[in-house]
Order: sequence, then structure tokens, then C-alpha cells
Amino acid sequence: MRTLLFTMKRMGEIFWALILALGLFANSSCVSEYEAHPPNTTPQPLFTSDDLRAVYAADLNDSWNRIFRLLFTRTARVRMSRDFPQGAPFVAFSGAMALPSLKISRSVFERTEIGDRAIDPLYPSFLTDVGYKQILTDPAFAEFKQAVTDALNESKSRPPLARALMQSDLWAAFDSIFRFYPKEVTAHHPHEREEQLLSLLRQLINKLALTSEEIASLRSNYADAVMTKNLPDLFSSRAGWIEIELLSRRAHDESADFRRAARVFIKPRKTPADPAAFVESLKHHDHLEDIEAVGLVMQNLLVNNRQQIVPSPIISEVQFRFFKDNNGSKPMDADLKQYELSRRLLLTAPGSGGFVELDEKSPAYLTQAGNDYTFMSPIRDANAAVLVPLRTRCMQCHFKSLTTMMTYSIHYFAPVPTVKILDVAANERALYIATQKALREDYRSLVK
Repeated sequence: MRTLLFTMKRMGEIFWALILALGLFANSSCVSEYEAHPPNTTPQPLFTSDDLRAVYAADLNDSWNRIFRLLFTRTARVRMSRDFPQGAPFVAFSGAMALPSLKISRSVFERTEIGDRAIDPLYPSFLTDVGYKQILTDPAFAEFKQAVTDALNESKSRPPLARALMQSDLWAAFDSIFRFYPKEVTAHHPHEREEQLLSLLRQLINKLALTSEEIASLRSNYADAVMTKNLPDLFSSRAGWIEIELLSRRAHDESADFRRAARVFIKPRKTPADPAAFVESLKHHDHLEDIEAVGLVMQNLLVNNRQQIVPSPIISEVQFRFFKDNNGSKPMDADLKQYELSRRLLLTAPGSGGFVELDEKSPAYLTQAGNDYTFMSPIRDANAAVLVPLRTRCMQCHFKSLTTMMTYSIHYFAPVPTVKILDVAANERALYIATQKALREDYRSLVK
């Protein structure tokens, strides 16, 4: 019986993979070119507003703004590191991963986040269901139901770019609710509210789905940012960046429930005669002096109007570490830059790329563990989230020098695969993540 059940389950997975593959091959041409050559015409703003709370429309009472506010805007308890003088006095804190000498504020402060950045809704969500439960309690539950219902009853058609962004937000909310709520009905938890919200979200996600032609019409916001913000031209075949993969499994993909693809890039200081040999030589973190920079790109996926998962040209986040040239001497050190997508900025200035630039001093939140890529996680021993400079947060995984590369930090387990060089323009990584998402129970529930 166990063998039969396993076989049936495996056949089901293969069936879904084949169905998705047909759609992916049919749609992979939608976003196959990321060269930084955006159209000469500057697109017009979808709306204008100086209010940071006006994320999807100028009217704060617009149904989409209400949806966003209920999913993303939060006020939380926060302690500050000594890098923020307003938090004084400070006390020693040993409860932070990889930061034994950290000092944090003795007092707890309240901090409100609007949430218009490269994060998922219903936070905090790492090892806690606090964020998920907020949407289930009144008055938020009734307000959210009404906002989604109003969006469903809307007769006007919103522009493809706005629909692509909102679908990503709704999809993340759907996955979060699906992941947390108990699937078995009990007297103490009938989960009627979760079922109501999942049904409404499912309907609105489908309503907002783009056609293949609409997805193809979307601009590459990264290509626009290359032109307007002078970002490194990662996707250009002439810029010297190499996209790599050692292991197919990446924690960033899992953290996003496979709605986004994590893409890793390396920039050699000199063009290598043998690129394959070069990326292979970096194992065990050797030859760091030959690296100019590394980059992590998070690429959104979309569900099109045929319920197929396809790559989109929208990049939600980019992280760079630029290795300092020490003329071959060690230890190495790196500077960082991070760019996060602002929906409001992209919709009010579509040709800008929509990125907000962060540097190493920008406020960020400590993580609880090495696989915590979520937002505003409460740190247990602090009984609050802990606000630190971005560089401090990055040090939790990449250590003080910021030169540790996680791609090369997990290859000590045999057998060690060969580092692969991916075809940037072919969206290899995004297409692979789409196939993995299609096998998941959360996606099957979405398209049932």
C-alpha cells in the first residue's frame, strides 16, 4: 500500500511538472532579454502623490491601498543598537546570531513600517504566526474582506504593471495563510476565516492575471535602473558578470515559497580565459582577490491568465558586495549596496526602476537564524525586533568582512557538484523555480 501511495503521489508530481513545462516553454520568450536597452519613450506615471501611504493610488481609501495597508503596515516593539544614539542607554546583548559584542537599547520603542519595500506581507513570520493571525482578528478581518470584495467588484481595468505588483502581494498573502492555518478542522479552530480569505484571494489573483502579451509588454525595471541610477549592468553579455549555480536548492527561494527566483552573480576583476574554471576555483572561498563584486537578484514570478507560472521582468531586490582591491593582500573586505523595490515609486515614476537605495548605515532588522530572510523578526532574548545598520545584519551571514559567499559555503558535503554557469538571457533559474513551485500544495490550492 505504501508503495502504491508513493507511486501515485510521484505520478501526480510528474503530471504537474509536465503541465507546467508546456506552459513555460510556450511563455519563456515573454521575458528572455534583460539587456539594458529600455525604450526611448518615458512611460507616464500611473498616479501622482507625495503621500508615502499612497502605494497603489492617490486615494488612500482606494481598495488596493486598503488591501496593502492591512497586509503590510505594522507597528511593532523595537530595540535599537548603539548605532542609533536616540536609543540610549544601551546594554550588552548576547542573544544575536554571530554578533557577540552587540549592545542594544534598554528601552523598547514603537516603530511603524509602511511596508512598501522588498518584503512579504503578514510579518513577522519566522518561527511565529503573529503576523498571520493579525489578519484573522477583528476589525482587520472584516476590513480586509471588504477591501478585497471591493477590488473584485471593480469594473475598471488597472494597468498591467499595477496588476503584476498587486498579484505578487496577494500571492504572498495567500501562501502565508495557506502555510500557517491548520488543515484539520477542530472545535477550537474551525478555520472558517482562513477559508474565506483564501477563496477571496484566489479570485482576485486570477482576476489580475496578465496575458502573455501583457507580461511581454512590461518594462525591465532593472534595465531602467541601470540607465537612471547607474546600477551595474548585470544582465548584459558585455558587462562581465557571470550567473552561477552550485546547488539548485537555495534558502532565499524557499523563504519566498518559490514565488521569486534568487539569482547569484559574480564579477571577476579580469575577464577569465576559462570562465568555468574560474567559478570552480572559488570553492572553499579561495581566490577572493580575483573577485570584483558579487550580486544577488530576486526576480518575481507571475501567474498568467492560463494559470501558468512564468518569469516576469520585475526585480524586487538587488544586493551587491563590492570587494576591495587590496593588491592581493589579505584579509579581504567588502562594501555593500542594496536596492529594494518601492511599488509607489515604480508606479509614480515607471521609468525609474522603482528602486530605493540602501547603504551600510541604513536601518535594518536582526535575523533570528541563518535561514531567516523575513522582515522585523522578534528576537527572543530581546522580546522585540532589534534595529541595526544594514551592514550589521549582513554580517550575521557574511561575517565581518562581508566576503563570505553562501553559494560556496555549503559544498563540503559529498558529492560536490561542479559550479554551473547559467544562461542569463534564458531565465534558467526563474524557469527552474517555476517548475518547483508548480509541484507545491500551496500552488495547487491556488489554481484548483
